[in-house]
Formats: sequence, structure tokens, C-alpha cells
Amino acid sequence: HARRRAAAAGGARAGRSAIALDLVAAGLEQERFANAARAAVTEMAVRLGCERVSLGLTRRRITRVVAISHTAQFGRRMNLIRQLGDAMDEALDQSAAILFPPTPDEPLATRAHAALAEAHGAGHILTIPLLVRDRHVGALLLERPAGAPFDQATVDLADAAGALLAPALLDKRANDRWLAVVAWDALSAQAMRLLGPG
Repeated sequence: HARRRAAAAGGARAGRSAIALDLVAAGLEQERFANAARAAVTEMAVRLGCERVSLGLTRRRITRVVAISHTAQFGRRMNLIRQLGDAMDEALDQSAAILFPPTPDEPLATRAHAALAEAHGAGHILTIPLLVRDRHVGALLLERPAGAPFDQATVDLADAAGALLAPALLDKRANDRWLAVVAWDALSAQAMRLLGPG
């Protein structure tokens, strides 16, 4: 019985890993960062049964939405974009995945998630911080309608997909930058090594 349970758990993990790799592959087929990010979140929305999946990347401690599923262009000043960024920052500030609506014993703050749900009618929200080399680089925010809560398997799958997707997308974004920006970043890094601590 114990071996059967262990085999079933291993099979579930392998299945999650395969789906996560499929989600990442959908994004990495694209050459440019913006297209790759949009393709990845759209595939994630379709495969995980979400109304909308958004990706935000953090720069100077502020998370900016860079891709929304099924959306080629979106206005930077839209109220939705600001509220998505606030919800992502809320998860990043607490260094934890946030499920909304929260369970009664949930200790995490969810004010920005509540505002997003109220303004745009999301029944259930899952926000997962993205880590690369032990540093927060952004967040994935998934939305589902009322009556379709996120189960633990979906949370684990979204977390695995985010862990694989984040470093790949950051590499694509770095490769898309202008040569002057790349040179400035390299010069800044060398200056910090030369003049920084130690």
C-alpha cells in the first residue's frame, strides 16, 4: 500500500513536471521577450482553466505587468494594470503565494487581492512569487471565476511552471535590450564589484 501511494505521488509529480515543461516550451518557441511572455501566460490560462493569467516583473522594488493572457496590447494606465501590480507586490512583500478568498486561518494580508476581485469580478485569485537565484524577480497572477477554486495540484503546477519560466524569460528580456543598456548594466556591475563591500 505504501509503495502504491509513493508510486502514485511520483506519477503525479512527473505529470506536473511534464505539463510545466509544456507551458514553458509554448513561451520559449517565440524569439522576442514580449511574444514569449504573452504565449506562456496564454497557454497557462488555457491549460489551467483560468479566465486570465498575468505576468509581472520587478524592477526597483515595483512590479510592472508585462504580459496578460489573450491580450496583445494593453494600456499602461489602465486601472486593471495598477491593481494587478498591487496584488503581485502584496504577494512579493510577504514572500508567499496568496490564495484569494483566504481561508479563515490564513495569516497573510489580502487587501490588494480583495480590491482586484471586487473591481474586476474574479472569483478566485492565485498569486505566485517568482524566484531566480533566491531573489524575487516578479509574480504570476491567475484568476478564475466563482465556483472554480484552485486546488493544491493546480497551485503546485503553477508554482513549478513559474520556477521554470522565470529564468528563461529573464534571459530573453536581457537579450532584447539595446546594446547601450547592456553595456551600462555591465559597467554598473563591474563598478559595484570594484567599489562595493570587500
